[in-house]
Amino acid sequence: MQNINNTRTIDDLLKSISEKMDKISARQEEYEKQQSIFAEDIKNLQSDFNKINSPINLSEKKIRTEYKTQKEIDLAEIKKRQSNSKYEELQRTLEDLRRSFYNSEIEEYFFTLWEDGITNFFGEEFDRIMDYFTIIDESGQLTRYGILLENSNTVAIIEDLYSPSEKDIPSILNKIQIFRTNQTWFSNHKLYIGLASDNFCPKIEDKCKEHGFAIIKKVEDTYVIYDDFIKAY
Repeated sequence: MQNINNTRTIDDLLKSISEKMDKISARQEEYEKQQSIFAEDIKNLQSDFNKINSPINLSEKKIRTEYKTQKEIDLAEIKKRQSNSKYEELQRTLEDLRRSFYNSEIEEYFFTLWEDGITNFFGEEFDRIMDYFTIIDESGQLTRYGILLENSNTVAIIEDLYSPSEKDIPSILNKIQIFRTNQTWFSNHKLYIGLASDNFCPKIEDKCKEHGFAIIKKVEDTYVIYDDFIKAY
């Protein structure tokens, strides 16, 4: 009896072990299944990441390319501006030299007349003459003027341009405004404007007449003043 009971116990133990092994095997299969699913998920995530990251890389590459291109454009523009700046500086130097010679000729003409006792211009008798003056406004901007004639109630400014163009007319009108704004002690004075030049074209003469600027034009070796249409500002 005793031996039979022992046999049954061993059988039960073997059965128990077998059941546990089956459970372990099932768990192993489930683990491998879960591991396979996890690996697939990792693979999918990596694929999604690559899809997302690819445009970023392309975008960064595009940005670098565009930056390089823009930098090259900027450098080319700087070189172009430097070249233009040198050219403009040369042009200004030549213009200054030409103006210097031309202005001295206009200045000599008016001061010679003044020294000879001729002080009546534009129908006014003036008692003071000044050559080339500059106004500095509150912002620090400098505005250069030509010859100034003055008496107790009238001021006349003679602007001299070697070869005036239409764009010079608005500039002169602006200078009138600047003069009126900044030279307040002349606020009650009449203001006349004359434009002197060796090279008047008919269109500029018409503009002067339209705006009431006296025309001071070189004829042979002297200057002739046309002021029938002059008006006060």
